[in-house]
Amino acid sequence: MNKPKTLVIIQTVSKIGRVISDVFVTFSLIMIAGCLSLIIYVKNSDSDFQKIYEYIQMFRVYQNYSVYGLYYVLTSTIIFFSWLGFLSGLSSHYFRKQLETGHPFTTKLSKELMTLGILQIVVPFIGAGCDYAVKLLFESVSHEYYFIDMKILFNITLGVFYILTSFICKYGTELLFKENNSIAVNN
Repeated sequence: MNKPKTLVIIQTVSKIGRVISDVFVTFSLIMIAGCLSLIIYVKNSDSDFQKIYEYIQMFRVYQNYSVYGLYYVLTSTIIFFSWLGFLSGLSSHYFRKQLETGHPFTTKLSKELMTLGILQIVVPFIGAGCDYAVKLLFESVSHEYYFIDMKILFNITLGVFYILTSFICKYGTELLFKENNSIAVNN
């Protein structure tokens, strides 16, 4: 039996979403490992600090900080990629389940998508709170002031999209349930 065209599109988008989510998880793990390695390296060798700092400064920091500034940037980056990897892992899990089921119209998947949407909104704020606490700690030790924007607006938008989509999936589930019950009654 041929699948409806819209279902084929949904499955294709889910495959793409799963791949992108897996790439984000992998990239997040690489970034976390890289930052931890740099922290350990800088802690054990002061001689190359300026070289490392100049390299990182090109990507993220525009002020001239001390070694504490570098530690803060690396710690902040670890926090950012921790929650990004976590949310990407959850997204990948949802897409895998949806592909196994063959369609998004189950009660369990719509609840999972709702939870994912809520977490897409909440987790970045928790990450930003952790980042702010680390920022205050490093500022108190170094007497420098740091500013790094966590850019959480995208996650809020994605979270709202997931929540709205979960309602559509839940409605589709209810329609399928009604249709299956009416077929069973008529037979």
